Amino acid sequence: MGVRHFVGVGLVGAEVGKRLAGAGHEVHVYDWQPHRVMGVAGIHVHPEDATDAVGGMSRNGVVDMVVNMLPGSIGHIASTNLAESSYRIVDLSFSKFTPDRDDEKARDYGATILWDVGVAPGLSNMLLAIADRKMGPLAKAEVWVGGNPTGPYGEWFYMAPFSPTDVIAEYNRPARVIRDGEQVVLPALSQRHLIHVGERGEMEAFLTDGLRSVLSSIPAVEMSEFTVRWPGHIKPNTTSNEVVAAIDLYPTLLDALKLSQPAGHIIDGESFLPILEQRGTLKRKAYFTWFPHLVPAVSVRQGDFKLIRRFEPHPKYPETVELYNLKDDIGETRNLADSMPKKVGELQALIDGFVKETGALYPKPNPAFDEQAAASNAARVQGKATAPRSPFRGLVPRQCKIVSIKGAIRVLPQGKSPFLGTAQVRLKGSMTLRLRARSVDGKGGNGRIQWRTEDQADFPRTGQSVAFELPAGKDWQDVEVTVPIKGTSRLVRIHLPGEKVIEIQSIQWSAKGQKGKTWDFSDVTP
Repeated sequence: MGVRHFVGVGLVGAEVGKRLAGAGHEVHVYDWQPHRVMGVAGIHVHPEDATDAVGGMSRNGVVDMVVNMLPGSIGHIASTNLAESSYRIVDLSFSKFTPDRDDEKARDYGATILWDVGVAPGLSNMLLAIADRKMGPLAKAEVWVGGNPTGPYGEWFYMAPFSPTDVIAEYNRPARVIRDGEQVVLPALSQRHLIHVGERGEMEAFLTDGLRSVLSSIPAVEMSEFTVRWPGHIKPNTTSNEVVAAIDLYPTLLDALKLSQPAGHIIDGESFLPILEQRGTLKRKAYFTWFPHLVPAVSVRQGDFKLIRRFEPHPKYPETVELYNLKDDIGETRNLADSMPKKVGELQALIDGFVKETGALYPKPNPAFDEQAAASNAARVQGKATAPRSPFRGLVPRQCKIVSIKGAIRVLPQGKSPFLGTAQVRLKGSMTLRLRARSVDGKGGNGRIQWRTEDQADFPRTGQSVAFELPAGKDWQDVEVTVPIKGTSRLVRIHLPGEKVIEIQSIQWSAKGQKGKTWDFSDVTP
Protein backbone atom coordinates (compact mmCIF):
# COMPACT_ATOMS: atom_id res chain seq x y z
CA MET A 1 0.00 0.00 0.00
CA GLY A 2 1.13 3.54 -0.68
CA VAL A 3 1.07 7.00 0.86
CA ARG A 4 -1.44 9.30 -0.87
CA HIS A 5 -1.59 13.06 -0.31
CA PHE A 6 -4.89 14.78 -1.13
CA VAL A 7 -5.33 18.49 -1.79
CA GLY A 8 -8.99 19.28 -1.23
CA VAL A 9 -11.52 17.06 0.52
CA GLY A 10 -14.90 18.32 -0.61
CA LEU A 11 -17.78 16.03 -1.57
CA VAL A 12 -15.75 14.05 -4.10
CA GLY A 13 -12.30 14.28 -2.50
CA ALA A 14 -13.57 13.10 0.88
CA GLU A 15 -15.25 10.05 -0.63
CA VAL A 16 -12.17 9.02 -2.62
CA GLY A 17 -9.91 9.59 0.39
CA LYS A 18 -12.12 7.42 2.62
CA ARG A 19 -12.10 4.60 0.09
CA LEU A 20 -8.31 4.63 -0.26
CA ALA A 21 -7.87 4.73 3.51
CA GLY A 22 -10.33 1.84 3.82
CA ALA A 23 -8.26 -0.14 1.33
CA GLY A 24 -5.19 0.22 3.55
CA HIS A 25 -3.44 3.25 2.05
CA GLU A 26 -1.95 5.95 4.28
CA VAL A 27 -3.82 9.13 3.35
CA HIS A 28 -2.84 12.74 4.13
CA VAL A 29 -5.36 15.50 3.36
CA TYR A 30 -4.81 19.25 3.07
CA ASP A 31 -7.84 21.53 3.37
CA TRP A 32 -8.93 24.46 5.51
CA GLN A 33 -12.23 22.64 6.12
CA PRO A 34 -11.42 18.93 6.50
CA HIS A 35 -14.54 18.13 8.56
CA ARG A 36 -15.73 15.43 6.13
CA VAL A 37 -12.76 13.20 7.00
CA MET A 38 -12.09 14.13 10.63
CA GLY A 39 -11.70 11.01 12.75
CA VAL A 40 -11.56 8.60 9.78
CA ALA A 41 -9.08 5.79 10.42
CA GLY A 42 -6.02 5.97 8.18
CA ILE A 43 -6.49 9.67 7.27
CA HIS A 44 -4.09 12.30 8.61
CA VAL A 45 -5.59 15.79 8.53
CA HIS A 46 -3.54 18.96 7.84
CA PRO A 47 -5.76 22.08 8.04
CA GLU A 48 -4.02 24.47 5.63
CA ASP A 49 -4.32 26.14 2.23
CA ALA A 50 -4.80 23.22 -0.15
CA THR A 51 -3.75 25.22 -3.20
CA ASP A 52 -0.22 25.68 -1.82
CA ALA A 53 0.30 22.57 0.29
CA VAL A 54 3.08 21.05 -1.82
CA GLY A 55 5.88 22.63 0.21
CA GLY A 56 4.93 20.83 3.42
CA MET A 57 4.19 17.37 2.06
CA SER A 58 7.71 16.01 2.43
CA ARG A 59 7.63 16.92 6.14
CA ASN A 60 4.68 14.57 6.57
CA GLY A 61 6.48 11.44 5.39
CA VAL A 62 6.79 9.63 2.10
CA VAL A 63 4.93 11.03 -0.92
CA ASP A 64 4.04 8.20 -3.31
CA MET A 65 1.30 10.14 -5.05
CA VAL A 66 -0.51 13.49 -4.86
CA VAL A 67 -4.20 13.70 -5.79
CA ASN A 68 -5.57 17.14 -6.73
CA MET A 69 -9.28 17.06 -5.87
CA LEU A 70 -9.88 20.83 -5.95
CA PRO A 71 -12.45 22.06 -8.48
CA GLY A 72 -12.10 24.45 -11.39
CA SER A 73 -10.00 27.58 -11.11
CA ILE A 74 -8.65 26.88 -7.60
CA GLY A 75 -7.76 23.37 -8.78
CA HIS A 76 -5.73 24.94 -11.58
CA ILE A 77 -3.82 27.05 -9.05
CA ALA A 78 -3.01 23.91 -7.07
CA SER A 79 -2.00 22.04 -10.23
CA THR A 80 0.38 24.84 -11.22
CA ASN A 81 2.02 24.77 -7.78
CA LEU A 82 2.24 20.97 -7.79
CA ALA A 83 4.09 21.08 -11.12
CA GLU A 84 6.99 22.60 -9.16
CA SER A 85 7.66 19.30 -7.42
CA SER A 86 9.10 15.92 -8.31
CA TYR A 87 5.93 14.05 -7.38
CA ARG A 88 3.51 11.84 -9.29
CA ILE A 89 0.24 13.76 -9.49
CA VAL A 90 -3.30 12.69 -10.36
CA ASP A 91 -5.29 15.79 -11.32
CA LEU A 92 -9.11 16.01 -11.32
CA SER A 93 -9.40 19.80 -11.60
CA PHE A 94 -11.41 21.10 -14.52
CA SER A 95 -11.08 24.69 -15.72
CA LYS A 96 -10.43 26.59 -18.93
CA PHE A 97 -6.70 26.10 -18.27
CA THR A 98 -5.37 22.57 -18.78
CA PRO A 99 -2.33 21.22 -16.88
CA ASP A 100 -0.34 20.71 -20.08
CA ARG A 101 0.33 24.47 -19.94
CA ASP A 102 2.83 23.56 -17.21
CA ASP A 103 4.47 20.77 -19.20
CA GLU A 104 7.90 22.40 -19.44
CA LYS A 105 7.84 23.37 -15.77
CA ALA A 106 6.85 19.83 -14.74
CA ARG A 107 9.67 18.37 -16.86
CA ASP A 108 12.16 20.77 -15.27
CA TYR A 109 11.14 19.65 -11.79
CA GLY A 110 10.65 15.99 -12.64
CA ALA A 111 6.91 15.97 -11.92
CA THR A 112 4.46 13.65 -13.69
CA ILE A 113 0.85 14.83 -14.02
CA LEU A 114 -1.96 12.51 -15.10
CA TRP A 115 -4.85 14.87 -15.78
CA ASP A 116 -8.57 14.70 -16.63
CA VAL A 117 -8.95 11.70 -14.31
CA GLY A 118 -12.63 11.98 -13.45
CA VAL A 119 -15.85 10.58 -14.86
CA ALA A 120 -16.06 12.95 -17.82
CA PRO A 121 -13.43 13.80 -18.79
CA GLY A 122 -11.73 10.69 -17.42
CA LEU A 123 -13.79 7.54 -17.78
CA SER A 124 -15.04 8.89 -21.12
CA ASN A 125 -11.41 9.26 -22.26
CA MET A 126 -10.72 5.61 -21.38
CA LEU A 127 -13.74 4.47 -23.38
CA LEU A 128 -12.55 6.49 -26.39
CA ALA A 129 -9.10 4.93 -26.05
CA ILE A 130 -10.59 1.42 -25.96
CA ALA A 131 -12.65 2.20 -29.06
CA ASP A 132 -9.55 3.52 -30.84
CA ARG A 133 -7.52 0.40 -29.99
CA LYS A 134 -10.24 -2.01 -31.04
CA MET A 135 -11.49 -0.23 -34.16
CA GLY A 136 -8.53 1.88 -35.25
CA PRO A 137 -8.78 5.59 -36.14
CA LEU A 138 -12.34 6.70 -35.43
CA ALA A 139 -14.53 8.19 -38.17
CA LYS A 140 -16.94 9.70 -35.62
CA ALA A 141 -16.83 9.80 -31.84
CA GLU A 142 -19.44 11.43 -29.61
CA VAL A 143 -19.31 11.68 -25.83
CA TRP A 144 -22.57 12.26 -23.93
CA VAL A 145 -22.17 13.36 -20.32
CA GLY A 146 -24.43 14.70 -17.61
CA GLY A 147 -25.15 14.42 -13.90
CA ASN A 148 -28.87 15.06 -13.49
CA PRO A 149 -31.72 14.56 -11.03
CA THR A 150 -33.71 11.39 -11.76
CA GLY A 151 -36.56 13.59 -12.95
CA PRO A 152 -37.19 17.20 -14.02
CA TYR A 153 -38.31 18.33 -10.58
CA GLY A 154 -39.00 22.05 -10.49
CA GLU A 155 -37.83 24.64 -12.96
CA TRP A 156 -34.75 26.04 -11.19
CA PHE A 157 -33.83 23.38 -8.65
CA TYR A 158 -30.86 21.66 -10.32
CA MET A 159 -27.94 21.66 -7.85
CA ALA A 160 -24.42 21.51 -9.28
CA PRO A 161 -22.39 18.80 -7.44
CA PHE A 162 -19.25 20.94 -7.72
CA SER A 163 -18.29 24.62 -8.02
CA PRO A 164 -21.29 26.50 -9.54
CA THR A 165 -18.93 29.18 -10.82
CA ASP A 166 -17.07 26.60 -12.87
CA VAL A 167 -20.29 25.04 -14.17
CA ILE A 168 -21.33 28.43 -15.54
CA ALA A 169 -17.82 29.03 -16.90
CA GLU A 170 -17.87 25.65 -18.67
CA TYR A 171 -21.21 26.40 -20.30
CA ASN A 172 -19.91 29.77 -21.51
CA ARG A 173 -16.64 28.48 -22.97
CA PRO A 174 -16.48 27.87 -26.72
CA ALA A 175 -16.30 24.14 -27.45
CA ARG A 176 -13.15 22.62 -28.98
CA VAL A 177 -14.09 19.72 -31.26
CA ILE A 178 -12.61 17.73 -34.15
CA ARG A 179 -13.98 18.27 -37.67
CA ASP A 180 -12.39 16.71 -40.76
CA GLY A 181 -9.47 15.61 -38.59
CA GLU A 182 -8.68 19.14 -37.42
CA GLN A 183 -9.38 20.92 -34.14
CA VAL A 184 -11.94 23.71 -34.52
CA VAL A 185 -13.77 25.93 -32.04
CA LEU A 186 -17.57 26.20 -32.06
CA PRO A 187 -19.79 28.58 -30.06
CA ALA A 188 -20.76 27.67 -26.50
CA LEU A 189 -24.08 25.80 -26.12
CA SER A 190 -24.33 25.29 -29.87
CA GLN A 191 -25.83 22.31 -31.72
CA ARG A 192 -28.65 22.10 -29.17
CA HIS A 193 -30.97 19.18 -29.82
CA LEU A 194 -33.22 16.68 -28.08
CA ILE A 195 -32.28 13.05 -27.48
CA HIS A 196 -34.06 10.06 -26.00
CA VAL A 197 -32.38 8.70 -22.84
CA GLY A 198 -33.59 5.22 -21.94
CA GLU A 199 -36.30 5.24 -19.30
CA ARG A 200 -35.79 8.98 -18.63
CA GLY A 201 -37.32 10.02 -21.93
CA GLU A 202 -36.56 13.22 -23.80
CA MET A 203 -33.56 15.30 -22.70
CA GLU A 204 -31.58 18.16 -24.19
CA ALA A 205 -27.93 18.06 -25.36
CA PHE A 206 -25.49 20.76 -26.43
CA LEU A 207 -21.77 21.10 -27.18
CA THR A 208 -19.40 21.71 -24.28
CA ASP A 209 -15.61 22.00 -24.02
CA GLY A 210 -14.82 18.67 -22.35
CA LEU A 211 -12.68 16.77 -24.87
CA ARG A 212 -9.50 18.52 -23.71
CA SER A 213 -6.68 15.92 -23.57
CA VAL A 214 -8.23 13.57 -26.14
CA LEU A 215 -8.13 16.31 -28.78
CA SER A 216 -4.46 15.48 -29.31
CA SER A 217 -4.30 11.89 -28.06
CA ILE A 218 -7.19 10.15 -29.91
CA PRO A 219 -7.16 10.38 -33.74
CA ALA A 220 -10.63 10.93 -35.23
CA VAL A 221 -12.24 12.48 -38.28
CA GLU A 222 -15.02 13.93 -36.14
CA MET A 223 -15.22 14.08 -32.34
CA SER A 224 -17.57 16.01 -30.01
CA GLU A 225 -18.66 16.16 -26.39
CA PHE A 226 -22.29 16.93 -25.55
CA THR A 227 -23.60 17.77 -22.11
CA VAL A 228 -27.06 16.31 -21.38
CA ARG A 229 -29.63 18.15 -19.28
CA TRP A 230 -33.36 18.13 -18.76
CA PRO A 231 -34.98 20.43 -21.34
CA GLY A 232 -34.60 24.11 -20.43
CA HIS A 233 -37.30 26.63 -19.56
CA ILE A 234 -36.04 29.46 -21.76
CA LYS A 235 -37.00 29.18 -25.40
CA PRO A 236 -34.01 29.27 -27.77
CA ASN A 237 -33.33 32.18 -30.14
CA THR A 238 -35.34 34.69 -28.11
CA THR A 239 -34.29 38.33 -27.72
CA SER A 240 -35.25 41.26 -25.51
CA ASN A 241 -34.48 44.98 -25.55
CA GLU A 242 -34.74 45.36 -21.78
CA VAL A 243 -31.68 46.90 -20.12
CA VAL A 244 -30.20 44.73 -17.34
CA ALA A 245 -26.87 44.86 -15.51
CA ALA A 246 -24.84 43.40 -12.65
CA ILE A 247 -27.09 44.83 -9.88
CA ASP A 248 -29.93 42.69 -11.27
CA LEU A 249 -28.16 39.33 -10.77
CA TYR A 250 -28.83 39.03 -7.03
CA PRO A 251 -32.60 39.62 -7.17
CA THR A 252 -32.81 37.36 -10.24
CA LEU A 253 -31.16 34.49 -8.37
CA LEU A 254 -33.50 35.00 -5.40
CA ASP A 255 -36.46 34.93 -7.76
CA ALA A 256 -35.24 31.82 -9.60
CA LEU A 257 -34.70 29.96 -6.34
CA LYS A 258 -38.05 31.17 -4.98
CA LEU A 259 -36.36 32.84 -2.01
CA SER A 260 -37.73 35.96 -0.32
CA GLN A 261 -35.67 39.11 -0.17
CA PRO A 262 -34.21 39.68 3.32
CA ALA A 263 -36.39 41.95 5.45
CA GLY A 264 -35.16 45.53 5.54
CA HIS A 265 -32.55 44.79 2.88
CA ILE A 266 -32.40 47.50 0.21
CA ILE A 267 -31.81 45.93 -3.20
CA ASP A 268 -30.94 48.25 -6.07
CA GLY A 269 -31.58 45.82 -8.92
CA GLU A 270 -34.63 44.01 -10.22
CA SER A 271 -35.20 40.38 -11.20
CA PHE A 272 -35.09 39.81 -14.95
CA LEU A 273 -36.42 36.26 -14.65
CA PRO A 274 -39.80 37.35 -16.12
CA ILE A 275 -37.91 38.54 -19.21
CA LEU A 276 -36.02 35.27 -19.58
CA GLU A 277 -39.26 33.33 -19.34
CA GLN A 278 -41.12 35.85 -21.54
CA ARG A 279 -43.87 36.45 -19.01
CA GLY A 280 -43.28 40.07 -18.04
CA THR A 281 -41.16 43.22 -18.21
CA LEU A 282 -39.07 45.28 -15.83
CA LYS A 283 -40.90 47.72 -13.56
CA ARG A 284 -38.21 50.40 -13.34
CA LYS A 285 -38.46 53.44 -15.57
CA ALA A 286 -34.72 54.06 -15.95
CA TYR A 287 -31.31 52.58 -15.15
CA PHE A 288 -28.73 54.64 -13.24
CA THR A 289 -24.95 54.33 -12.87
CA TRP A 290 -23.18 56.22 -10.07
CA PHE A 291 -19.39 56.54 -10.55
CA PRO A 292 -17.97 59.26 -8.27
CA HIS A 293 -14.24 58.61 -8.71
CA LEU A 294 -11.49 58.56 -11.39
CA VAL A 295 -13.53 60.38 -14.05
CA PRO A 296 -16.48 61.12 -11.73
CA ALA A 297 -19.94 61.06 -13.27
CA VAL A 298 -23.49 59.78 -13.01
CA SER A 299 -25.51 58.48 -15.95
CA VAL A 300 -29.08 57.45 -16.73
CA ARG A 301 -30.39 55.15 -19.43
CA GLN A 302 -34.04 55.34 -20.48
CA GLY A 303 -35.29 53.79 -23.68
CA ASP A 304 -32.90 54.52 -26.50
CA PHE A 305 -31.27 57.50 -24.75
CA LYS A 306 -28.37 57.76 -22.33
CA LEU A 307 -27.36 60.93 -20.49
CA ILE A 308 -23.98 61.36 -18.76
CA ARG A 309 -23.52 64.14 -16.19
CA ARG A 310 -19.85 64.66 -15.32
CA PHE A 311 -19.03 66.43 -12.08
CA GLU A 312 -16.14 68.35 -13.66
CA PRO A 313 -14.42 68.63 -17.08
CA HIS A 314 -11.73 66.07 -17.85
CA PRO A 315 -8.95 66.26 -20.48
CA LYS A 316 -10.42 63.26 -22.28
CA TYR A 317 -14.04 64.27 -21.69
CA PRO A 318 -14.29 68.07 -21.80
CA GLU A 319 -18.13 68.13 -21.99
CA THR A 320 -19.90 67.88 -18.63
CA VAL A 321 -23.20 66.82 -20.23
CA GLU A 322 -23.41 64.17 -22.95
CA LEU A 323 -26.56 62.76 -24.58
CA TYR A 324 -26.57 59.78 -26.94
CA ASN A 325 -29.19 57.87 -28.90
CA LEU A 326 -27.86 54.34 -28.44
CA LYS A 327 -30.20 52.88 -31.04
CA ASP A 328 -28.44 54.88 -33.77
CA ASP A 329 -25.07 55.44 -32.06
CA ILE A 330 -24.08 52.50 -29.85
CA GLY A 331 -20.46 53.75 -29.82
CA GLU A 332 -21.48 57.09 -28.24
CA THR A 333 -19.76 59.19 -30.90
CA ARG A 334 -22.36 61.97 -31.45
CA ASN A 335 -23.25 64.16 -28.46
CA LEU A 336 -26.86 65.38 -28.92
CA ALA A 337 -26.99 67.53 -25.76
CA ASP A 338 -27.01 70.88 -27.60
CA SER A 339 -29.59 69.81 -30.20
CA MET A 340 -32.03 68.11 -27.78
CA PRO A 341 -32.28 70.36 -24.68
CA LYS A 342 -35.76 69.05 -23.77
CA LYS A 343 -34.58 65.45 -23.58
CA VAL A 344 -31.56 66.62 -21.55
CA GLY A 345 -33.89 68.31 -19.07
CA GLU A 346 -36.06 65.19 -18.72
CA LEU A 347 -33.12 62.93 -18.00
CA GLN A 348 -31.42 65.46 -15.71
CA ALA A 349 -34.62 65.48 -13.61
CA LEU A 350 -34.45 61.70 -13.35
CA ILE A 351 -30.87 61.92 -12.07
CA ASP A 352 -31.86 64.54 -9.50
CA GLY A 353 -34.63 62.26 -8.27
CA PHE A 354 -32.25 59.30 -8.11
CA VAL A 355 -29.69 61.27 -6.05
CA LYS A 356 -32.37 62.47 -3.63
CA GLU A 357 -33.93 59.03 -3.23
CA THR A 358 -30.68 57.19 -2.61
CA GLY A 359 -28.88 59.88 -0.62
CA ALA A 360 -25.88 59.63 -2.96
CA LEU A 361 -23.00 61.92 -2.00
CA TYR A 362 -21.36 64.10 -4.62
CA PRO A 363 -17.53 64.19 -4.53
CA LYS A 364 -16.16 67.37 -2.94
CA PRO A 365 -12.82 69.17 -3.40
CA ASN A 366 -10.11 68.18 -0.92
CA PRO A 367 -9.50 71.32 1.22
CA ALA A 368 -5.95 70.13 2.01
CA PHE A 369 -4.97 69.59 -1.64
CA ASP A 370 -1.64 71.29 -2.49
CA GLU A 371 -1.48 71.74 -6.25
CA GLN A 372 2.19 72.80 -6.22
CA ALA A 373 3.26 69.78 -4.14
CA ALA A 374 1.28 67.42 -6.39
CA ALA A 375 2.92 68.85 -9.51
CA SER A 376 6.37 68.55 -7.93
CA ASN A 377 5.76 64.93 -6.96
CA ALA A 378 4.49 64.06 -10.45
CA ALA A 379 7.59 65.57 -12.01
CA ARG A 380 9.83 63.63 -9.64
CA VAL A 381 8.08 60.34 -10.44
CA GLN A 382 8.21 61.02 -14.17
CA GLY A 383 11.94 61.71 -14.05
CA LYS A 384 12.79 58.80 -11.77
CA ALA A 385 15.67 56.68 -13.07
CA THR A 386 14.93 53.21 -14.33
CA ALA A 387 15.52 50.54 -11.69
CA PRO A 388 18.84 48.71 -12.12
CA ARG A 389 18.78 45.28 -13.72
CA SER A 390 18.90 42.28 -11.43
CA PRO A 391 22.49 41.01 -10.97
CA PHE A 392 21.30 37.45 -11.56
CA ARG A 393 19.17 38.25 -14.59
CA GLY A 394 19.11 35.24 -16.92
CA LEU A 395 19.49 32.66 -14.15
CA VAL A 396 16.28 30.74 -13.49
CA PRO A 397 16.08 29.12 -10.03
CA ARG A 398 14.19 25.83 -9.82
CA GLN A 399 13.41 24.16 -6.49
CA CYS A 400 15.41 26.97 -4.91
CA LYS A 401 15.35 30.71 -4.27
CA ILE A 402 18.04 33.33 -4.94
CA VAL A 403 18.65 36.17 -2.45
CA SER A 404 21.32 38.86 -2.57
CA ILE A 405 23.93 39.10 0.17
CA LYS A 406 27.02 41.29 0.40
CA GLY A 407 29.37 40.36 -2.45
CA ALA A 408 27.50 37.21 -3.53
CA ILE A 409 24.16 35.50 -3.96
CA ARG A 410 22.74 32.87 -1.64
CA VAL A 411 20.79 29.94 -3.09
CA LEU A 412 18.21 28.56 -0.67
CA PRO A 413 16.97 25.04 -1.49
CA GLN A 414 13.19 24.54 -1.67
CA GLY A 415 13.20 20.99 -2.98
CA LYS A 416 15.32 17.89 -3.27
CA SER A 417 16.98 18.81 -6.58
CA PRO A 418 17.74 22.55 -6.67
CA PHE A 419 19.35 23.93 -9.82
CA LEU A 420 20.05 27.16 -11.68
CA GLY A 421 19.05 27.06 -15.34
CA THR A 422 19.81 29.49 -18.13
CA ALA A 423 19.24 29.93 -21.85
CA GLN A 424 21.93 32.63 -22.14
CA VAL A 425 24.86 30.25 -22.61
CA ARG A 426 24.89 29.58 -26.36
CA LEU A 427 28.30 28.04 -27.10
CA LYS A 428 29.35 25.49 -29.69
CA GLY A 429 31.31 22.42 -28.77
CA SER A 430 33.13 21.66 -25.53
CA MET A 431 32.91 24.44 -22.95
CA THR A 432 34.19 25.17 -19.45
CA LEU A 433 32.39 26.25 -16.29
CA ARG A 434 34.33 28.14 -13.64
CA LEU A 435 32.33 28.46 -10.45
CA ARG A 436 33.38 30.29 -7.28
CA ALA A 437 31.11 29.09 -4.47
CA ARG A 438 30.92 27.70 -0.96
CA SER A 439 28.46 25.81 1.19
CA VAL A 440 27.24 27.69 4.25
CA ASP A 441 27.74 24.64 6.47
CA GLY A 442 31.31 24.29 5.15
CA LYS A 443 30.83 20.62 4.27
CA GLY A 444 30.76 20.99 0.49
CA GLY A 445 28.93 18.41 -1.62
CA ASN A 446 28.40 16.95 -5.05
CA GLY A 447 26.64 18.63 -7.97
CA ARG A 448 26.35 18.15 -11.69
CA ILE A 449 25.99 20.02 -14.98
CA GLN A 450 23.19 19.07 -17.35
CA TRP A 451 22.62 20.41 -20.86
CA ARG A 452 20.39 20.33 -23.89
CA THR A 453 21.49 21.29 -27.41
CA GLU A 454 19.62 23.27 -30.06
CA ASP A 455 18.64 20.14 -31.98
CA GLN A 456 17.13 18.45 -28.91
CA ALA A 457 13.47 18.96 -28.00
CA ASP A 458 14.05 18.01 -24.36
CA PHE A 459 16.69 17.01 -21.82
CA PRO A 460 17.62 13.32 -22.28
CA ARG A 461 16.52 11.19 -19.34
CA THR A 462 20.00 9.67 -19.08
CA GLY A 463 23.48 10.90 -19.98
CA GLN A 464 24.44 14.45 -20.91
CA SER A 465 25.50 15.37 -17.41
CA VAL A 466 28.89 15.90 -15.78
CA ALA A 467 29.45 15.60 -12.04
CA PHE A 468 31.50 18.05 -10.01
CA GLU A 469 32.54 18.37 -6.37
CA LEU A 470 32.24 21.53 -4.29
CA PRO A 471 35.12 21.17 -1.81
CA ALA A 472 34.54 21.47 1.91
CA GLY A 473 35.46 24.70 3.67
CA LYS A 474 33.86 28.01 4.52
CA ASP A 475 36.25 30.00 2.29
CA TRP A 476 35.46 30.54 -1.38
CA GLN A 477 36.08 27.39 -3.42
CA ASP A 478 37.00 27.47 -7.12
CA VAL A 479 35.45 24.71 -9.22
CA GLU A 480 36.31 24.10 -12.88
CA VAL A 481 34.27 21.69 -14.99
CA THR A 482 34.75 20.69 -18.64
CA VAL A 483 31.40 20.08 -20.36
CA PRO A 484 31.81 17.92 -23.52
CA ILE A 485 28.92 19.29 -25.57
CA LYS A 486 28.43 18.09 -29.13
CA GLY A 487 26.59 20.79 -31.03
CA THR A 488 25.43 24.16 -29.69
CA SER A 489 24.09 24.51 -26.17
CA ARG A 490 20.53 25.79 -25.77
CA LEU A 491 19.81 25.25 -22.07
CA VAL A 492 22.24 24.44 -19.28
CA ARG A 493 21.61 23.66 -15.64
CA ILE A 494 23.87 23.81 -12.64
CA HIS A 495 22.52 21.23 -10.19
CA LEU A 496 23.77 22.32 -6.78
CA PRO A 497 24.52 19.98 -3.86
CA GLY A 498 21.06 18.88 -2.73
CA GLU A 499 19.30 20.52 0.22
CA LYS A 500 22.31 22.72 1.08
CA VAL A 501 22.49 26.50 1.27
CA ILE A 502 25.09 27.55 -1.30
CA GLU A 503 26.66 30.97 -1.77
CA ILE A 504 28.02 31.92 -5.20
CA GLN A 505 30.39 34.77 -6.02
CA SER A 506 30.74 34.16 -9.76
CA ILE A 507 29.72 31.90 -12.65
CA GLN A 508 31.75 31.91 -15.85
CA TRP A 509 31.08 29.92 -19.03
CA SER A 510 33.67 29.91 -21.81
CA ALA A 511 34.58 28.08 -25.03
CA LYS A 512 37.58 28.39 -27.30
CA GLY A 513 37.32 31.25 -29.79
CA GLN A 514 33.81 32.28 -28.63
CA LYS A 515 32.30 34.98 -26.45
CA GLY A 516 31.33 33.41 -23.17
CA LYS A 517 28.88 34.42 -20.44
CA THR A 518 29.77 35.62 -16.93
CA TRP A 519 27.77 36.46 -13.81
CA ASP A 520 29.89 38.37 -11.28
CA PHE A 521 28.21 38.95 -7.93
CA SER A 522 31.19 40.47 -6.08
CA ASP A 523 29.57 43.94 -6.10
CA VAL A 524 26.11 42.75 -5.07
CA THR A 525 24.53 44.31 -2.01
CA PRO A 526 21.54 42.97 -0.01
